[in-house]
Amino acid sequence: MNRFFRSKKIRQATMALILSGVLLSSVTVEAVTQASKAPRTMLLADLFKKPSDDLGIDIYYQDESAEASANKLSSVLFCLKDNYYRELSSSELFEAMAKGVVNSMDSKYTYYLEPEEHQVIEEEMSGEYVGIGCTVRLIEGVGFELSEPIENSPAEQAGLLDGDVVLKVDGEDVSELKNANELARRVRGEAGTTVELEIYRPSEKKTLSFKIERRKVEAIQVKSRMLDTKTAVIEIREFTMTLFPQFKAEMEKVLRAGARQIVFDMRNNPGGEAETLQNCLDLLLDEGPICAVYGRRDGEAYVEKWRTHDGKLSEDLRYAVLVNKNTASAAELFTGCLRDRLNVPVIGEQTYGKGSGTISYTLDDQSAVNITIFRYFLPKAECIEGLGLVPTIPAELPEETHTKALRDLTEDEDTQLQEALKYFAKGEKQSDDPSEIEPENPIGASDGDDEADGSVSAAPSASEAKDLSELFAQYAGGQLGYLYNHLSQFFWI
Repeated sequence: MNRFFRSKKIRQATMALILSGVLLSSVTVEAVTQASKAPRTMLLADLFKKPSDDLGIDIYYQDESAEASANKLSSVLFCLKDNYYRELSSSELFEAMAKGVVNSMDSKYTYYLEPEEHQVIEEEMSGEYVGIGCTVRLIEGVGFELSEPIENSPAEQAGLLDGDVVLKVDGEDVSELKNANELARRVRGEAGTTVELEIYRPSEKKTLSFKIERRKVEAIQVKSRMLDTKTAVIEIREFTMTLFPQFKAEMEKVLRAGARQIVFDMRNNPGGEAETLQNCLDLLLDEGPICAVYGRRDGEAYVEKWRTHDGKLSEDLRYAVLVNKNTASAAELFTGCLRDRLNVPVIGEQTYGKGSGTISYTLDDQSAVNITIFRYFLPKAECIEGLGLVPTIPAELPEETHTKALRDLTEDEDTQLQEALKYFAKGEKQSDDPSEIEPENPIGASDGDDEADGSVSAAPSASEAKDLSELFAQYAGGQLGYLYNHLSQFFWI
């Protein structure tokens, strides 16, 4: 008897086996033509030198394009198996297939992570790691520049300074490394072990070497300063799991100092963790919308409403937000929510444009697949995926400051900060608008299944909306909503 499984179930079964690390012994594809109803069978058993009755997956379909794709896959595998310059094992081919499936999706935030890459990102989100206690960024034409050694950290105690450029790690040249993540993987390690750095110090025009013992470090994700008796700047670096207590403490500190207007500096903030984002906005806003989330879970489309609650920290505060092209994901959502709710000015450059959230699923070998699971819409129905936020007050930094770290800019050089101060000088009031607009055509509503009609489940009412803490419990296999740009140029080491 011929059996037919809809394309959705085929995809789910195939992905489940590939992503769980199960090696498929062979694949049988039966295609039934309308004319003869007779099955045609294509075996990959010979490719992997397994008997034809030892099958990992049986796939039955009536889609001619799927048949063509299956035959194409077979041809590609046979070509590699027979002609690659060295002999390939079956496990190597399946490993490549697993990576290829994930990396070929149309969302650039869906990709495969090697175990070391996955560990660095998980540590980045936790806010704690074992390393030397400073940040690194890759600057074109300069290299890997170190900055902000944490007080009493191994980096500070060893004598590393802002602006030092890393040349070698444990004797290995780093000039060919592609990003700061790769450097972070080399510098981090186990507590009590040592790492040797060779650096160039531009201020002294000489090369120095440091042997530094790694220790557990808690990254400093927020800093504040008073510009005058009523104006504060709060810089938020990332929305990590440890950010919220730091953010609340800095907010309370500037309020005690008399701040009534606050500039949030979100420049170079790659985003972070969803629950942290909500907690931060809860301090600033009363009850109302953060965003509407449209995604898929367990093969089904869903809609969630993320909301703030009554009980903001202080009344009658005014805000402005500084952004640049590296402001991404949770940082964009934080900014866009304040703009839509309070009419807060967005000052600087058009932002990165990551209007989606991901989950990292850890596999048996500690590698992971990072999967885009939803897109979010701001309270006024804007989706910024691939677009970013357009600043309400455009402002660029002077060209001569482009190689400077933001922390090193003087107030006069920081023309974006100056625009915020000009805005505050106008005395415009900000009042909360808790209304929201439903998106007309939510993206990702249909999974392409034969029976799908393109609709999504009805949006829950405000009373039905779930807190993010409840949503976390639904994602036992991963973590909800890394609203984070993993392509960030900054990493803690």
